[in-house]
Amino acid sequence: MKTLSLFIVTSLLFLAFSCKTDDEDETKNIIGQITSASDCKSFLKSTNYTADTISSITYSYDEMRNELYIKHSNAGFNCCPESIYIDQSYANYTISIVEMESTPQCHCNCLYDIEMNFKEVLPRSYQILIKEPYIGEQEELSFSIDLANKTTGTISVTRKKYPWGIVNGNTEDLPTEITDASSWEDDSQLLERILNEIQALSAQYTCDEAGDWTFTAYGSKACGGPVGYLPYSTQLDTKNFLDKVEFYTTQQDLYNVKWNVMSDCSVPLKPEGIICDGRKPVFYYSE
Repeated sequence: MKTLSLFIVTSLLFLAFSCKTDDEDETKNIIGQITSASDCKSFLKSTNYTADTISSITYSYDEMRNELYIKHSNAGFNCCPESIYIDQSYANYTISIVEMESTPQCHCNCLYDIEMNFKEVLPRSYQILIKEPYIGEQEELSFSIDLANKTTGTISVTRKKYPWGIVNGNTEDLPTEITDASSWEDDSQLLERILNEIQALSAQYTCDEAGDWTFTAYGSKACGGPVGYLPYSTQLDTKNFLDKVEFYTTQQDLYNVKWNVMSDCSVPLKPEGIICDGRKPVFYYSE
C-alpha cells in the first residue's frame, strides 16, 4: 500500500514537473522580430493602401514550420525614427508585442507598414496584444487566434486621432493655422494635412503631355530655402494651388521658429523640367 501511494505521488510530481517544463520551454522558445518596415507612408501616391483611419493586423500561420507571420498596416511611429523594433513576451498563452522606436528625430508622426515573424509557435489558441507608442486612449489591437483551426485572418480597429485620419478622417475640428496657443501635435497635423491637400490636387491629373506640367518650390527649411519642388498640371486652378503652397511654406516657417526645429542646410537641386513617364510627372535635371 505504501509502495502504491509512493508511486502515485511520484507520478503526479512527474506530470506536474513535465507540464511546467513544457510551458517554460515554450515561453523561452517563442521568438519574434520585425522582418521589414515601410517608409513613412504617403496615402496620395497610390490607391493601393489601407485607409489611414484603419489600423489592421493580417496574420498567417505555417503549420510545417511553426511560424506565425503578422503584418501591421498603419502602425504609428515618429516620422524619423533611427530604427523600429519590437519587444515580445509570452505568458499564459498571451503573446504581447510592444512596438518601439529608437531616437525619434522629428516633430511629427506618421504611419508605417511593418511585418513580423514569430518562431516556435505551436498550433493552439493564443491571445495577441499589440502595444503601440502613439495610440493614446484609442482602441488597442487585442484579439484571439486559434491556429489549430484557422491559419489566416485579419483584425482591424478604427482610429481618427493623429497620426491616423489625416487623409480619410474628419478634419472639421482641426486648427486652420499655427498660433501661439496651438500644440505641437496640432501644428504637426496641420502641416501634414495641408501638404496632403497639395499633393492630392497635383495627383488628380495624369501626365500625358509634358508641356502641360510645371513645378514650384514648396516648404521652408529651418536653415533657409525650400524643402523641395512639386510638379503640378497647368490644367488645375493654379491660383488656388499656388496659394496653398505659399500658405504651407509660411506655416512651416512659423513651425520651425516656434518649435526650434533644426535641419540640414543642403539646397535641393532645382529641376530643369518635367517629362511624362508612365503617365506620371518626373523631374529631369541638367548635367
